[in-house]
Amino acid sequence: MNDVLYTNLFFSITALAVVVFTVFLCIAAYHVIKALRVLRRILDRIDAGADVIAGDVRSVRAFFAEGGFLRRLVSLLTGREGRSREHRTRERRKQDLKTSDE
Repeated sequence: MNDVLYTNLFFSITALAVVVFTVFLCIAAYHVIKALRVLRRILDRIDAGADVIAGDVRSVRAFFAEGGFLRRLVSLLTGREGRSREHRTRERRKQDLKTSDE
């Protein structure tokens, strides 16, 4: 075989290898992009859950800071059931809704 034939054979094999490598690279990139989309959805869910947990912690802190825990504990021990401010405002809102419906 002469040198030109070897050169043509080398470039043909190299071109085929480049095409196969490019196909594999495209398949790998597709799977990486798909995994990143799933990861983004998971991170969005975690972020939303963290916001909910932060709101819950904020409300628990407010409950303890306003003395709601101690008030309920004392009312439990003394046997008296006092209405909290929160309960009164809820009752007032219900009455306002009833009057606006009529």
